[in-house]
Amino acid sequence: MKLVGDQRDFNKCQRKQYSKNTRTLPDLKFRLVRVYRKLVEVERGGKTWFVGAITDEERRTLDVPLSFLRPGRRYLAEIYADGPKANWLDNPLPVTITKRPVTSATRLRVVLAPGGGQAIRISPVK
Repeated sequence: MKLVGDQRDFNKCQRKQYSKNTRTLPDLKFRLVRVYRKLVEVERGGKTWFVGAITDEERRTLDVPLSFLRPGRRYLAEIYADGPKANWLDNPLPVTITKRPVTSATRLRVVLAPGGGQAIRISPVK
């Protein structure tokens, strides 16, 4: 999964943290949802879920339901998103990392910059 621009564009700290949190796990399962020229992918490794979204050169906002999560459990979403004014053509560097609590009833508003994407790691709260 890439956010806006090339992976070389991440600063070293963000790239290292993202790579550490998204290693492929042996029991990885996935499902793809294609809607027009947008793509959202959901993968699971153990109890951790990974959500990725990409778009073409158009800015898009997606409403992503987290109904695949186990009902009645609380999770923490770590969100790697396109930063302010990011776009693939002339500003590929901005990346914003945030965390928020989520459940199976949550619908995430995913804002994609032109040519951008978003990666989300969802882990159960202990």
